Amino acid sequence: MATASADKTARVWEGRSGRALSPPLKHEGSVRSIQFSPDGLRVVTASADKTARIWDARTGAPLGATLKHESEVIYAQFSPSGTRVATASADKTARVWDARTGQPLTQPLRYEGPVWSVQFSSDEQWIVAASADKTARIWDARTGQPLTEPLKHDSEVQTARLSPNGRWVLTVSGNKAHLWEMPYAASAFPGWAADLAEAVGGIRFNDSGISEAVPKEALLKLRDEFPKSQAADTYSHWAKWFFADRVARAASPSSTEATQEHLKQQPR
Repeated sequence: MATASADKTARVWEGRSGRALSPPLKHEGSVRSIQFSPDGLRVVTASADKTARIWDARTGAPLGATLKHESEVIYAQFSPSGTRVATASADKTARVWDARTGQPLTQPLRYEGPVWSVQFSSDEQWIVAASADKTARIWDARTGQPLTEPLKHDSEVQTARLSPNGRWVLTVSGNKAHLWEMPYAASAFPGWAADLAEAVGGIRFNDSGISEAVPKEALLKLRDEFPKSQAADTYSHWAKWFFADRVARAASPSSTEATQEHLKQQPR
C-alpha cells in the first residue's frame, strides 16, 4: 500500500501488518498523489513543490531525474507498460515523461486552467486530461497533438477516464457524469475518404497545386453510390450513416436509437 500526505512525505507499507517498507519519500511540499508502477517495483509521486518523482518502492531511493512543472503537480500516473509517466499540474499543463530518464517526450499539453487528472489509454496511444477550464481533451501520447476538440462542460472537469477498449470517455463535472463516444476505426484509411472530404469542403488542389472548386455533382455522386455499397468496414459504415436521411438515421454511427427518439430524451 502507498500513501501520500500533507506532511511532505509519501510512504510504502506492507498491507497485512502495516509495517513501513521504505523510508519516507520526501518532498518540499504536500504530496498530492502516489501510484505504483504496473510491476509494483516503483512509485511515482506528485507534489505541491512543483515536482513529480519516481522512487524504488522497496528501498525508497529516487530514480531518474525530477519531473519539474512551473506550479504544483496535482496528479501523476505510470503508463500501462511502466515506460512513461503522465503528470497533471496547476500550471495549466499535462506532460508526458520518459520514466527511466525523466526527459519530456512531448510538448506540454496546454489548457486554460489547472489540470486535475490525466490518464493513458490501455494501448498507450492516447491521453485524456481534465481541467478546471471546463474541458477535457484527448491527446496523442506520442506527439502531444490534440486528437479531439475540447469536450466542453458547464463547470470544471474534476476527472476524465478512458474505457479499457478506448471507445468511451467518462468525465465528471460538478454533480454530473458525462459519457462521450470516441471515434474508432480498425481498418486502413480508404482512398475515397479524400474525395469525400474535398466534395464536402467544396475545394481541392489540382495537379498543379492550384486550388479549385469541386463541382456539387461530386458529392451527389458519392451520396448515390454509398447506399449500394456492400462494404462492411468501419469507414463505409460511417459514410452510409453520413449520407442517410438526417431525420430517419440513428443518432450516431454506432447507435441503434433513431435521432428523433434520442432528441426526445434530452433535457430541455
